[in-house]
This record gives sequence, structure tokens and C-alpha cells, in this order.
Amino acid sequence: ESGGNWCEGLTTYLADQSFATDTGKGALYRKNQLLQYLASIHPDNTMALKNFTGAGDSRPMARKIRAIGYDKGSMVFHMLEKEIGSTNFIQGLRELYRTKKFQRASWQDIEQIFTRVSGKNLASFFEQWLQRTDIPKLRISQISVAQKDGASVTKFHLLQQNKTPYSLQVPVVIKTLAGKKQKIVACNQLDQEFSISTNTLPTELIIDPDYDLMRGLDNDEIPPTLSRFLGADKKTIVLPDNAREAAVYQPLADLLGQMGVASKKAGELHNADLARGSFLFAGDSDLRKSLFGNKKFGNKKFGDKKGGLHGFSLLVRKNPLNIEQTMVLVDSDSVDETRAVARKLSHYGSYGRLIFRNGKIMQKSVDQTDNGLIYDLLRPPVGMPVKAVENFSAIMDSASKSRVIYVGETHTAYGDHMLQLQVLQEMYAKKRNIAVGMEMFPRSSQTALDDYISGKIPTEREFLKKSHYFSVWGFDYRLYRGIIGFCRKHKIPIIGLNLEKKIVSTVFAKGNTDALSPEERQQMALARDLDVPGYRKRLMDIYRQHAASPHGGGNKKFSGFLQAQAIWDETMAESIADYLAANPKSQMIIIAGAGHVYKDSAIPLRVERRMPQIRQSVLVSDNGRDTGIEQGRKIDYLLFTEPMQLQPAAKIGVMLEEKKPAKGQGRVIIVGISPHGFGKKAGLKEGDGILAIDNNPVHNVADLKIALLDKHPGETVTLKIFRKRELLPDETLEISVELSGMRMDMMMPPGHPKK
Repeated sequence: ESGGNWCEGLTTYLADQSFATDTGKGALYRKNQLLQYLASIHPDNTMALKNFTGAGDSRPMARKIRAIGYDKGSMVFHMLEKEIGSTNFIQGLRELYRTKKFQRASWQDIEQIFTRVSGKNLASFFEQWLQRTDIPKLRISQISVAQKDGASVTKFHLLQQNKTPYSLQVPVVIKTLAGKKQKIVACNQLDQEFSISTNTLPTELIIDPDYDLMRGLDNDEIPPTLSRFLGADKKTIVLPDNAREAAVYQPLADLLGQMGVASKKAGELHNADLARGSFLFAGDSDLRKSLFGNKKFGNKKFGDKKGGLHGFSLLVRKNPLNIEQTMVLVDSDSVDETRAVARKLSHYGSYGRLIFRNGKIMQKSVDQTDNGLIYDLLRPPVGMPVKAVENFSAIMDSASKSRVIYVGETHTAYGDHMLQLQVLQEMYAKKRNIAVGMEMFPRSSQTALDDYISGKIPTEREFLKKSHYFSVWGFDYRLYRGIIGFCRKHKIPIIGLNLEKKIVSTVFAKGNTDALSPEERQQMALARDLDVPGYRKRLMDIYRQHAASPHGGGNKKFSGFLQAQAIWDETMAESIADYLAANPKSQMIIIAGAGHVYKDSAIPLRVERRMPQIRQSVLVSDNGRDTGIEQGRKIDYLLFTEPMQLQPAAKIGVMLEEKKPAKGQGRVIIVGISPHGFGKKAGLKEGDGILAIDNNPVHNVADLKIALLDKHPGETVTLKIFRKRELLPDETLEISVELSGMRMDMMMPPGHPKK
């Protein structure tokens, strides 16, 4: 034993792993070995393979020890065979048997025999795999594809994210449309550049797709499994607050408690806690709904006629707020079902979906994940088959059969808003019972919307003030003026879909929902699914762009961005579903950013969760400038519209800030003067307070914007100004200012991402 126990690793390799290889499942077996190892062994591991002597008991520590001796040991023998070749490997085994039969043999004996047989110095190989306690973690950076002499050359840097590099033989695959090219590259540095040539354009670069290396896995390679939860350093079972409901899961809580799993009631946890560890949600709770909506794993085959589950189900998901951790969703019919399953669960650690009935397993499965480290190179474009180009009337006839029609937009593209107005007018002409849902207004603006449509609010000016348009949205109101005006004229209800901007901004900034007041929590949808396939990845791409922009998120936590966007989408979906449920004969036209209307991950999917089998259509415009469509997203119609622009908005050319006014000074203060306007020439100064414009009082910035709505560049307005002077008496002035123009794409509010 002083020479280490290599027997368990070799037996595992020659028996289980070799059998899997013979049946065509060698790569899957090795991947599962790595998954088992990573579920049990954490970065603070202090045990090297050379120190493994055995782990035959059932102590919790034994699982970790076996992961080193059995799983890592088996992989070392696999890599040894790859290093010296199968012929030498078999010859080495024969030599080991011949010379050490009935004798004690150590790792040193293994090294000497295989070195002698292969004629290759294996000292560094055995040293790194036997003595080091870490394992390689690989990444790719600085990928480039160039054309040279009729071929494609892919260059990349292979990184080892370890303190000290390993000496590795790394399998690399370059996929092309014509096939694939495989190559083994020798990597012995922390950062090493490689170049591979292919005859046709490359589409993917894949590192170690068959799991020939003992290495760490990327998150996209790791399926959410029960063993990931059981092996987590920090894990918690979350019980319902209701004592009667919690009692159903008590046998599971008791068993997990013996395994070091903490137990908490849902009400004892905060949103911020959920990013710090792995959690098992036993039964339903508001906390669970805030991450996974009403997601459950069940099958009608094993349920009642209404689809309810008879038995015990378990669904493992990646923690949406920290994908290196897991969350387990458990639902049970009764304490007897829970008790019948609890002690069996540890035998199903490699699965992520389980259904039991009366303690008998009925279904077991695991999510499919990437095989190897996969990097996109030149992804082939996706497209839609065009059987026929249809005119607008034909598209409207088809879309009109849907209960919900989404017309996505790029907020500053005037042509998109003209398309929305055309769709609205076409549906109205068909005598549909329609309503318009708008992202631009929060639910709190509903009274103002209702009163303006009914005529109770007589003027547009009063409507803009009471709906707080310029603070809740801020984009040029003229873009939506035609739509709102048409609805008012024909008494078409407008539904504010959104929630207060402050709520979304707070969640984004804080990284969680804990800072929201009870009143703010009531405004947002309770059931929010952050686990929609592809949702996290799509938002991560947007977040990286947003964080890199001058007004972006900087170092704000992505979990805040993810939750903020989900709250946004879910609240709008809830608003739509609530209106349709209350108005069963009504149809809705939804006006929202293109990023909110994709059928595969945004509002429509969440409406369908609330109203199964509802028919929905999604229209997005290609206006010749910026479609706003992300590659691969699911829509129904792409309409080709003419590029259009509003006349530039009339601007005074100053930057404003609302401040608590001193007596007579005014609330709206000039804090900057644009070099592109005429304010400075007219005599405006920083620190001036604006009291009125053309004799209309200015109490806030909205008053100023409303007054400028129907003005045009080149016209003149008269500002009443309060100016504070240091040594002289304060004065009130009237200053005439010529208005300047500003392009639409310059009017996006800072910090507001284009969707």
C-alpha cells in the first residue's frame, strides 16, 4: 500500500470502460466518470492519486475517495494507452503480469514496466497524474480564421487554467461543411498557439470531444444531475412554509440532513441567497416560482385525468443565478411516496429527471449536453424557406386568426411604428374586438390610458403628464402618437403591459429582488421562469454588449440582468394573459421591442404557459436599416418595409436636471449646453432655471418636452429664465431661442438598451 493502489483504476478501465468502448459507448462512459469526479471533488482537494489506498465503506468521504481511485485511476490508464499506443499498452500489461505475479506491485513498478516496453520516458506523465491534486482545465481564446492559398487556416490559443501547466496530448476537431479534421496537439504551456488548415470553411472547433483527457468540464458539457447536488459543498433543502405541506417531504429532509444538507423554510431565504449554493425545493413555494415559474416534471401517463402527478417526481436544473450550482425541484403526492423513494435517490445520481410511483421507478433520463469544448467559427446562416411572397393583406388574413399578434420593433425605427399602425388599422377594418398592449406603459399608467381613450382626459398634454410617459419610457413620443391617436378615436383599449422602470433598474443594479418593497413586489409577476432553454445564453450575449457600452452595466452582476429581463417578460406576459382571460372574445395586438417577442424564449412562450394552446403570431420588420432580429430566433413573418424617418425633433440644445427649487428659482435647471444647438448663442447659461416656455409654465422636464412636441427645427421659442447672480440681485429674463434638430438615432436615452 505504500506504493499506492493502482488496482481499482486498472480494473475499472479493463472491465467497465473497455466494455463500454466495445459497445460504442466509451466516450459517454468516460464523460460520466469525469462528471462523477467533478461532482465529488472540489478545487480544494488535497488527495493525490498516489495516496489512494482504498474506499470500501459507505461513509460520505468514501464517495470522494473512490472518485480519485476508481474514476481518475481509470482515466490515467486510458491516457497511458493513448500515450504509448495500444500494442505497447497490451504488451506492458502482459509484462506486468509476468514479472509481478503473486507479488506486491507499486505505481513505480507500473511506470518502470511501461517505460521499458514502450521505450518512452514516462516520468513526467506519471509524476503529474499521480502527484498533482488538481486536474487540467482547458479554454480557447484568440480564435481567427483566414484564407491562404485556397485553404482556410484556423488559429487559436489553447489555455490551461492551472497554476502550473500539464504536458498534454489534446485531441482537436475542426468541423467543416464537408466533414471534419482531427488532430492531436502537444500542449505543455499555460498559453500556447496552434494553427490547423482545412480545405473548406470551418464551422466549429471542438476540444476533446471523446473525453480522452482527465480534465475539468465546461458548464455546457455538464448536465444537471442529482449527483451534482449531492456533491455540492453548500446545499440546502427548501421546505414549504406551511407545516402540513412541509410534512410531506420530512422523510427526505431527515435523510438529506444526515448527509450534511441544511434545511430551511422558503420564507427564511432571500433572493440573494439563491446564488450562493445548490438548493432542493421540496414542494411549491413563491421562491421556487420566482425562478422556475410553475415548472414541474411529470407525465400524464402516471397522473390523473387532469394531468396531476400520482407519485414522486424530481427534476434537476442548473441554478439560473449561478450555473456552476444546481437546483432540484421535487414534488410528491404524500409522505408515503416520499418515504418510499428517499433512500433510493442516491442510486440515481447520474440522472436529472426521475418519476417514481409507489417507490417504483417509472421514468429516468438526463439532459443532453455538449460533447467537448465547442467553439463556433463560421456558423452557417439560418434561414426560412419562402414558398411564396405574400402581400400585406394575405399576411393579415393569416395573422388575424391568432388571439395575440406581436409586432416587434426597433424603438427608434419610425418604419416599424408605421407597420404597427398598419396592422392595427387592418385588424380594426376586419371588425375585430381588439385591444393594444404596449411595452411602453407600466400597469400604473392604466387609469390614465383608460381615461384618455374614453375622453375623460380631454387633452394630449394632460394624458402625457398623468401617464408619466416621459419618465416611464422616454423615447420620442411622436413615434407612438399615431397609434395612440387611432386608438383614442376608435375607442380601442390600450393596456399598459410593463412595470415601473425603477423596479427593473433596482433588480439589475442590486443583482437580486431583495431591495424591492412589498408594494413593488406586488406589481411584478410572481411566476417567473429563468430556465427557458436558450434564454440565459441569449441574455448573456446581450449583457456582454450592454456592459461594454458607455452607458452599460459595467461590473453589475449578470444575475441581476437575467432576473430583471425575466421580470420584464413575465410581467408583460401576465398582463396579456390577464386581459385575455377577462375578455374572452378579445384579440390583442402587442407592441414591444423585437427582443421581447421571439416565440422561443420571450413573451409568447410565457403567455402560452399561462394559456396553453393559445394561437399567437409574431411579425418583425426588415426596414432596410436595422431589423433588430437575432440570428436563429423564432418568428412567423418577416415583413419588408420602406426605411422611414421622422423629421428631426426640435431641441433647445441644453441638458436638464430636475432639482428641488429654491423660492422662485424653478425646478428645471440647465446643467449643460450642447455645442450643436443655439442655446449658448441666445444667451442661456448653466445654472439657469426654466420657469416657462411660450408663457406655458414649466414644472418639470415633461412640461418642456410636451411644449416642444409640435415645434420644428428653425422655429423660435421664448424661455422665461431665473438666473441667480453672486454679487448682484437675482433676475428673471425672457430669452428667445432658435430650435435645432436632432436625428432619431441620437435620441435614445442613456442606459436604455435597444431590443
